[in-house]
Amino acid sequence: MKFNDKIVISVYSGKANKCCCGCSGKHYYAPGMGEEDYQVENAAQVTRVINKIQKAHDQGRFIDDDDPCITCLEENGRWYIVYTA
Repeated sequence: MKFNDKIVISVYSGKANKCCCGCSGKHYYAPGMGEEDYQVENAAQVTRVINKIQKAHDQGRFIDDDDPCITCLEENGRWYIVYTA
């Protein structure tokens, strides 16, 4: 799976301004990227988060992409994050 010509490893959806360890949200891994039993692979959720961020970007909304491997959108008190290789 690709996002901005990068390989997607995982996505996160959780409460904004909280840690992103998974206690305030969920991580989903792209197919073939989950290496441990607890790493849930879910292509539909990965696509949902990517589409949400892409739509916000297309609308000219602020997307935090200072880190070349992390893209983040804050919307309605939630963070949507794509982690890439």
